[in-house]
Amino acid sequence: MTNSARLWARSNILWGVIFSIVLLGIVAEGVRQTHAKAIRNPNDFVTLYAGSICMTHDCNPYNIPQLDSVLVSRRGTEIQQAWFDQLPIYPPTTLVLLLPFSFLSYKAATVIWFVLSLGVYIVGVCWVCFWSPLLRGTPLLARGAFALLALHFPKMLQCLGFGNPSVMVTGLLLFAVFDARGERKLLRLIATLAACFLKPPMAIPVGMVMLLRESRSWREVWKIAALCLGAFVLVAACSYIPPGMARWPHDLGANLALGRQGGMSPINRVSPSNVLLNVANIPGYFTTSSLAIQAIAIGVVVPLTAMFVIAFYRMKDTGGWNDRAYLTAIATAAAITLLPVYHRFCDIGILLLVAPWIIRELFGTPRWQAFVTVPVMGALYFSWERRIRLERFHGSIHSVIEFLYYRGDALLVLFLACVLLSAMFQRAREPVSQ
Repeated sequence: MTNSARLWARSNILWGVIFSIVLLGIVAEGVRQTHAKAIRNPNDFVTLYAGSICMTHDCNPYNIPQLDSVLVSRRGTEIQQAWFDQLPIYPPTTLVLLLPFSFLSYKAATVIWFVLSLGVYIVGVCWVCFWSPLLRGTPLLARGAFALLALHFPKMLQCLGFGNPSVMVTGLLLFAVFDARGERKLLRLIATLAACFLKPPMAIPVGMVMLLRESRSWREVWKIAALCLGAFVLVAACSYIPPGMARWPHDLGANLALGRQGGMSPINRVSPSNVLLNVANIPGYFTTSSLAIQAIAIGVVVPLTAMFVIAFYRMKDTGGWNDRAYLTAIATAAAITLLPVYHRFCDIGILLLVAPWIIRELFGTPRWQAFVTVPVMGALYFSWERRIRLERFHGSIHSVIEFLYYRGDALLVLFLACVLLSAMFQRAREPVSQ
């Protein structure tokens, strides 16, 4: 080994030790900030916990009075669940995955869910930063910085305290999407399927891109897709078996309709911008017509999705489908995923799938899109309601700031999707060597 190689190896070891110490400190701080709420009252998780109990105790997991009765029997009346903000709107697939928790006491369930969510998230982040072959050759300093920021992502720490399944879904996708070893293919598919069961609208689009990369032929793609679809259909069919779930599609639809009148509505201006991320939140600032909002949302999402499909197949057809092309497609799919349907701020963790593309671009042959994306991701990192005071502004400036306050994050996600989509088309025009 030459002196320069020895120096490089020692430098990597030193940075590895430094990052390990700092990572442990950040994880400890994250646990300190979130564990009290995550164990005592993780309000997102307890809706699912009560629903899983209902599936095994002949009550209806989409009926609020019955869910509340289950929670009272498990944790007493000291804590009251705010059902208007925690409506049971998750599909039966989520409840099926959480069935093992129905046999646990409330405290045991919350502790295990907190440890499991945090553990999966940490493994996912560290896997991308330190073990993913897709980032091999990029500076350890950049990957370590991303790991530190991701583990201290304020919105994800807040969602960890809520017990929101998005934290676990993000960790599962970070592993499944950015691992590339052939012997772990089955494990990646299982992780992706689990993420899709937990939060289908959040995980399925990215999972489809990963599936197309994993498969060597269209026959294999259809085979795996058929197996996954079969699993969903089987779970959906079995969901009718418990007596309390005989009418679950109707009950779920009623809860969604109720939610659209409250916290899920893009019209309301009672919450800051980082609550709703889907594109309907933008026209919802200017009009109260649900028909107009839906028409504008469809008019934005459908063309973007169509352009994504066109760019995706152009990259494959022109022979430009290498690791950098894959990272570009994953980053774009992650941003577009947030646009079509209701997504709250906990789902913003999926945008961590954009960061590996940024790192690879900045330390390769950087595109202008990578430089534009960095400040956008930085703006999405924070919870701006803690930093903006509307009463300080007046006149036209107040109107602009108010719009950004209530709709800023959705606007940033839309802009990010457009920028990444342009990067896909640029990639599709370039030879594979780049």
